[in-house]
Amino acid sequence: MRAEFDNIANTMTSILTAVGAAMRKVNQDKTRAKLAQQAIGWVKPLVSLAGGIINGGREADIDEIMAGK
Repeated sequence: MRAEFDNIANTMTSILTAVGAAMRKVNQDKTRAKLAQQAIGWVKPLVSLAGGIINGGREADIDEIMAGK
């Protein structure tokens, strides 16, 4: 469970880092807005997955997840 949670968190970090870098390189606000919308579309399902792990089927405990069990 911890590995899955870490994978999701790492994926979200990678997406947000890449989108942030791309946003700093473009000059048009319209392009920045499009990048932000794309990031929302990619990250939102991952947030749901992470929430499912934290609050999921067997009463996942955040302390257990963070302890690596």
